[in-house]
Amino acid sequence: MRAVFLGEGKAARNGSVVMGTNWRGDTARSSHGVHEESSSSGLRQAKGKFSVVQHWLEVWDYIGGARFRSFVVDHDAGGEREMFVFFEGSAIVADLRPGVMALIELASSPHFGCSSLIVCVDRVLSPSQTQSLVRDLGWVGFSAITLKDWSNGMEMVSPRWLFLTLEV
Repeated sequence: MRAVFLGEGKAARNGSVVMGTNWRGDTARSSHGVHEESSSSGLRQAKGKFSVVQHWLEVWDYIGGARFRSFVVDHDAGGEREMFVFFEGSAIVADLRPGVMALIELASSPHFGCSSLIVCVDRVLSPSQTQSLVRDLGWVGFSAITLKDWSNGMEMVSPRWLFLTLEV
């Protein structure tokens, strides 16, 4: 995922070379109450070759007791944005409904203006947890995807993440 979204190419396997550049102490709290780091590292899109990460987010669902890490990418030159949200083991709680609804509202807010919300489900979860989560998200309208749209048409399947998308 580093190579697709950060444009690091072969350097991605050596660890991220730009992950730390966004941390300059100039973080702000948005009007949504979400810790946000704006990408101002000078990383530029290479003529549609890579999606540029615009924002890094960490969202806490105090009702459901979950934490979600995410980022927003500027998908193309037309300004289409997507929000990627990671559902790791700690994010899988009994009641995800309030958190998922908040994420949908956040992604579609004027501040982010995302056209879709992509949930990245950790494949480390047990098969029963994964099946239950995918089924529940399917009822909301999420469907499985690959990273084809972000990897110059190459069908990419992550060994770590299962991707589900919802248009917002």
